[in-house]
Amino acid sequence: MNKLEKIVFWLCLILSITIVIIIKPLGNLDEMWNFNVSRCIADGLIPYKDISMVSTPLLGFLLAIPLKIFGSQLIISRISAIIMSVIVFVLASKIFNKLEIKNEISRLILLLLFVCIYDFLALNYNLLVLIFLLAIILLEVKQQKILKCNKGIVDFFIGILAGLSVCSKQSVGLIICFFVVICPICCIKNKRNIRNCFKKILFRLLGMAIPILAFLIYLNVVNAYDDFLDYSVFGVKTFSNKIPYLKLLTNKTYIIRILAIMVPVVLITAVIISIVNKFKRKDDCILYILTAYSIAMFSIVFPISDKEHFFTAMIPSWILSGYLLSLLFKNGEKFNFKYFIEFINIFTMLSTIALTLWIEYNHNEFLGRITKFKFQNHFDYVYIDNDVDKMISEIDDYIKKSEKKVYILDSSAAMYMIPIDRYNKDFDMFCKGNFGGSGEQKIIERIKNEDALYLILKYEGYLNWQNPNEVRKYIKENMELVESKEPFDVYKNKEILGTEEKTEDSN
Repeated sequence: MNKLEKIVFWLCLILSITIVIIIKPLGNLDEMWNFNVSRCIADGLIPYKDISMVSTPLLGFLLAIPLKIFGSQLIISRISAIIMSVIVFVLASKIFNKLEIKNEISRLILLLLFVCIYDFLALNYNLLVLIFLLAIILLEVKQQKILKCNKGIVDFFIGILAGLSVCSKQSVGLIICFFVVICPICCIKNKRNIRNCFKKILFRLLGMAIPILAFLIYLNVVNAYDDFLDYSVFGVKTFSNKIPYLKLLTNKTYIIRILAIMVPVVLITAVIISIVNKFKRKDDCILYILTAYSIAMFSIVFPISDKEHFFTAMIPSWILSGYLLSLLFKNGEKFNFKYFIEFINIFTMLSTIALTLWIEYNHNEFLGRITKFKFQNHFDYVYIDNDVDKMISEIDDYIKKSEKKVYILDSSAAMYMIPIDRYNKDFDMFCKGNFGGSGEQKIIERIKNEDALYLILKYEGYLNWQNPNEVRKYIKENMELVESKEPFDVYKNKEILGTEEKTEDSN
């Protein structure tokens, strides 16, 4: 019966993940940007040199492989998101298993986790970093539980995973690397362990070096090292995008407010218990490990504390919460929890089946028509609202018929450029912090002397919160309004316009 329950649970969970990702309408900007980067890499463009991006490009290269094999379609990105999301839940389940948390309890936690995050499951580099981090946690816990394993090889693989996280998103990846080095030090119990600790750190550093050096060699070979420094290092100072954590604490959704309070409380509690244990010489290496890596992942919430970042960042903290509860009830064997566990098991199974049926029922119409969703090039099998589809078609027709180069200076630019197989560096992910060390001034200098048409969103109320407002201000004050093309106004450089008019008059 336990085996059947396990199969039913995982089939329902995987089916639910698949449905909620597949049926999403076109419009998620992060999904669009990540797909566009991978599409460009598959087409032979070089990150940083040809493609404007800030994070390290491992996700782009990984997704470029299936795009090259199966075709450059957004649905491939979504299938990849399904696979990665399932991997996250499988790794979390395996960690719970190694922590000796009962299957019934771990399934309930996983179900609750899915209910919280299902609306935010999408392909992005934070999800890839999370996979690497959960794999590190699993290896760390295994190492503590299995004394006769080859720890040198395990530490080496932990280092490789940490290095890969740097190649996926350098900011949180470097924090993970820091804790990968620190954890063995925290687990020193006596002087005899010091030598072993240094060996572990050495193997981990060697593992980290492989993917990081491979990435640096790649940059040097393709002559993109300076571009990488410009966009990913010097460009950070221009990144002024911030959403304070207070926004989560005051969110309209009740569950988000609760979780935004709960996660920091769990982390602070775990840190206090770890410190107290250290003073009492009751070291719990697993608690140190879970606490350290939960803090590392939680760092992605800053400086942009939105729901998408938060729900990815909190997953290791859920595992930590499960472990803290298991410590609280570690003497539970003295009591009869049999009926309580059976109740949780029945509740979880019925809830999982009911949730899957509810998701399938609510999206049955979309699922039945999914093969007919062929609105725009590269967006086959992706639902597009009729108004959005019409808008894309009209703008794309305008771009194709224009005798001049057309740039869309808006965060949604990729949605229009992807269907017509065009890519404009610095413009197709038009957000603050994405232009390198010179920031918005670089874009202003570029458009001053380029004979092109620039489309900016008519209605300021619909601007993305990361919109480069200095560029928008310059265009409105210094360029000629040519015409309107919903939802954009079309501008042209005044000086170039004046030069052309003089030329025509002389003729």
